Amino acid sequence: MKTIHRFGLAGGFVVFSGVVSLLAAPSLPAELVTHWNAAGEPDGTMSKQVALWLFPVLTAGLLAMFAAIPQIDPLRENIAEFRAYYDWFVVVFMGYMFLVHVGIITFNLGYEFDFTALILFGAAGLFYYAGVFLPHAEGTGSLVFGRRGRSAATRSGPGPTRLAAGCSNSPLFSRLSVSSSATMQSTSFSFQRS
Repeated sequence: MKTIHRFGLAGGFVVFSGVVSLLAAPSLPAELVTHWNAAGEPDGTMSKQVALWLFPVLTAGLLAMFAAIPQIDPLRENIAEFRAYYDWFVVVFMGYMFLVHVGIITFNLGYEFDFTALILFGAAGLFYYAGVFLPHAEGTGSLVFGRRGRSAATRSGPGPTRLAAGCSNSPLFSRLSVSSSATMQSTSFSFQRS
């Protein structure tokens, strides 16, 4: 499968999000539940128009950003080393966003289910694939995925510390890891059930 096919699959999730929004719109209330508290009970709403189009528009923008990264990276030829992993990460991420969007709409159509479990299931898949993807991207010299390149001799396998750290030497991911760990701590608190 080529990059264009993988990005086509990711784009399919964006299109399907829009289609789901269009099909569900007539059956949904004016206000949609879009937030759940720590006990898994709904506690926040959004207007129907915002809730229906937020995810399709957001995922379309993110897909455009993911498509642009390999083009604007000064060492874009290094991304070619892990391009298939990168493309599949984009597909998995778009699938996760689609899952959340469909879950919100399904919940607001009146179907009862544990939304927190749905989010955790999707996040588990996303984080699993991030763990598969990041070791392949680390140290390639890419602007996003690693500041310093490694020689072919050291690229054969990261040590356990580097594997656990992911892309610790990347300018982007080192900044994201600080905010992401703080977010995950607050998110994990909000997903705990009493």
